[in-house]
Amino acid sequence: MNAFYVCRAPNGGTSRTLLRSRLNLADLCFRFVLSPLALVAKQVYTNATKLRRRSPDQTDRRKLLVHESMRAQCELCLVLRDGVAQGCFFAMGSKIEWTSVTWNPITGCSKASPGCKNCYAERMALRLRAMGQAKYRNGFQLTLHPDTLELPLSWKKPSLVFVGSMTDIFHDDVPFDYIEKILNTMRRASWHTFQVLTKRSARLLELRTLISWPDNVWVGVTVEDQQHTFRIDHLRRVDARVRFLSVEPLLGPIDDVDLTGIDWLIVGGESGPGARPVAEEWVIGLRDKCEASNVPFFFKQWGGVNKGATGRKLQGKIYDQRPVTSNQSPNRQFRMYRPLHGVE
Repeated sequence: MNAFYVCRAPNGGTSRTLLRSRLNLADLCFRFVLSPLALVAKQVYTNATKLRRRSPDQTDRRKLLVHESMRAQCELCLVLRDGVAQGCFFAMGSKIEWTSVTWNPITGCSKASPGCKNCYAERMALRLRAMGQAKYRNGFQLTLHPDTLELPLSWKKPSLVFVGSMTDIFHDDVPFDYIEKILNTMRRASWHTFQVLTKRSARLLELRTLISWPDNVWVGVTVEDQQHTFRIDHLRRVDARVRFLSVEPLLGPIDDVDLTGIDWLIVGGESGPGARPVAEEWVIGLRDKCEASNVPFFFKQWGGVNKGATGRKLQGKIYDQRPVTSNQSPNRQFRMYRPLHGVE
């Protein structure tokens, strides 16, 4: 099985070169053979995390080992068959700033609007297929994965779970009965908070009378420019406990926006190859509208080809505001927010 070494450069930055090596993951977890699989995966990940925290030169010498599917999907659990590692599914920290972990009972999608042009999920799916990952054998063609439907039930630590980071669960080709199965898992995993995001707001609206949204599910739509603010109107008619907007990638000014009934707004510039630029005044305008409407504002990134270089500070501050909810009572109030100011 292919594995990847990720090294630290002398200046402390992450090397962009992945060095191929052959590795049988069964060897890696041999000494944990008596442990449950989840503990095996957790131990492997913990060891990798400890290495990553070492000083740059130490990490460079030790060649920090991280399996690429671990880094990409954040759903790792070693699956052993006859003593050989066959695959991985386990929740670990997501690199998406506004969530904790991701869960993909569906993979693949198709383009719905201009925001999809440089889709990161499509790039990642094709990359994982090239690496031989069984889950992505169909590339970015929409594929259901019923074997992962109950995965969040095995994650005991309460987490923010982004549902469908590699798809859109309201895609027209996803059967409603499969959506119901996803919802059933979210109901059963009541200790988690699930975040569902879609560009298919028309289907979301169409199914609203058929779906009883659990209290632990936040529902959002993507709005990349002024032309797609109609999705907000659709979202407002959905009876979800928390409704949020993902304005990413922000492709133009959104001057005329009504935030009535919206509980959170995330803004971010496009990142990766071919990233389209975002203007600071577009972001500031949305931040000011949030402050005027008492809606928490989360600025994810400026983006660009190297989003690490551009960072996520807006006028010298990091905006990490988000809804604060309590799972203590079915009648909890959710309009309780972190203070509306940035962090220096």
